[in-house]
Amino acid sequence: MTHTRLAVLLLAVVACGCYEASAPLGPPGAVAVDPAIVGAWRCVSPPEDKSSERAMLLVMPFDESQYFAEWTSEGDKPDRYRAYGTRAGREVVLNVHQVPATEGGWAFFRYRIDQAGVLHLSMVDDKAMKGLGERAALDAIRSRAGDESIYMPVAECSRAPK
Repeated sequence: MTHTRLAVLLLAVVACGCYEASAPLGPPGAVAVDPAIVGAWRCVSPPEDKSSERAMLLVMPFDESQYFAEWTSEGDKPDRYRAYGTRAGREVVLNVHQVPATEGGWAFFRYRIDQAGVLHLSMVDDKAMKGLGERAALDAIRSRAGDESIYMPVAECSRAPK
């Protein structure tokens, strides 16, 4: 795994704290692209993370059900990701993989947009999957997708001015 700085991202595959699997939760195509998250975002670390990291996130539809996302931390080159949603009960979990797929596996993110239009990104925390084999962990993510305790906040993002 690379770039601990990517812990702030929606669509990052992170070294510390992010659960990764060799396979996604499901195949692409089951959940349509959400136009609410498409666009350019300015992101900061969540309040509980005192690192005060900043980044730009660009999310574009790749097709009807997949996203292309580009995460650029201050002073770094952009990292690029493929993402798509999988329905898990009432929730949609994003399956995220770096492109090109040079290393790392699939990470799993959830997003919320609050009343003020702030995009809140969380990812499945490896501590929540501790002791589980990959198949059991993927089943746990599917069955507990609405459970806040399996996620760790990674970023809060506001729309970037056009």
